[in-house]
Order: sequence, then C-alpha cells, then structure tokens
Amino acid sequence: MASFSYSVPVQSSFSVLWALVCDVRRVAGLFPFTVVDDFREVEHGRSQFRRRVTIPTMADLCWQELSWVQHEGELCVQAVEGDLQTFDGQWLVAPDGAGMRLTLKLEYDIPAEMRANAPDMMVNYAMGELFKTICSRIKEAAEEETA
Repeated sequence: MASFSYSVPVQSSFSVLWALVCDVRRVAGLFPFTVVDDFREVEHGRSQFRRRVTIPTMADLCWQELSWVQHEGELCVQAVEGDLQTFDGQWLVAPDGAGMRLTLKLEYDIPAEMRANAPDMMVNYAMGELFKTICSRIKEAAEEETA
C-alpha cells in the first residue's frame, strides 16, 4: 500500500476553495485524464460516483467512490468497489496566513495486474505526480475565481 500527502498554499477565501473541493465533477473536469459519471448525492454532503482515470502508458482504472463532508474543511473519499480496493483519504482546507492551505492525504493500492509491469517506485511516482497536478489545478482554479 502507498501513502501520499501534499499541501499547497492557495490565495483564495475559504468559501471559494471549499466549494471547489466539494464539487467532485468540477475537480474531475480540471484534469483531462479523469472522468466522473453516475454521480448521485446519497444525502446532503455525501455523494457516490464512478471515477475513471485514463493515463497514457498505464492501465485504465475505474472505481466507485464515496465522498462525504466529515466536517467543514475536511472532505473524505473512499473507493467502495472496482479496480482500487484501497483508496482512502481526505481533502483538507485550512487557513494559512492571508490565504488558505489545500492538503490531499491518501492511502491507495494499485493491483499488480494493473501496473503494466512497472516497478512500485515508478507507479508511486506517477500517481504522486497525478495527485500533485490535481492539487495544482484546484489551486489555479480557486485563485482565478478569487482574482
């Protein structure tokens, strides 16, 4: 199992950044290799959807995911079925000086048969870059909206 944790400062208000992080479909739209479909709100602050990630040179991944607001500033995510048997974590939005701090923490496990014979180190590096890019795109979108 691999772990990922990454934080980035965001020059935005809490409300703008938090609304963006909670908009699963909008966040997926910021990254060209990610598609979210079959989205449904199970109850207020709790959603279920299918996520597909298609990255060149890697096997496509598809899973059902739950997301829920644990409390204001913390959105939890968890795979419940599909290619990723372990995909658990949270998005955190917190004040940081004059702006905000966006943090993504995940534990995940990509099954060996989906790694295209790549060593764990390379798979974890590629996934880390993917997660960092998603954080950067959220940062850019929130800062554009705030400007």
